[in-house]
Amino acid sequence: MTERIGADNTLANLEQSRLLRVTPEREDRAAAGKADTKAAGDRVEISAQAVQMVRAREAVEGASESRQDLVNRLRQEVENGTYAVDTQDVAKRMLSLFGPG
Repeated sequence: MTERIGADNTLANLEQSRLLRVTPEREDRAAAGKADTKAAGDRVEISAQAVQMVRAREAVEGASESRQDLVNRLRQEVENGTYAVDTQDVAKRMLSLFGPG
């Protein structure tokens, strides 16, 4: 059985709820009146795909902060008129991408 987690219907929450599965344990015993109170309960299993998605999201969030710092610095340099392009480096990189080969 899949439980929906969270109230909003964002894509991330829908995807996350699809990846989390709630599995009732010993449901048959409880229905028959023989519930073992020590062992009765629910178990949540997080799929490997969900774990990978969380790790990827954390990596992207960390990268976006450093990327935003770079964008802010470059924007400030352009506004101040101090931004300079190393034309030799640009030419070398272009040749490595589009040069003979």
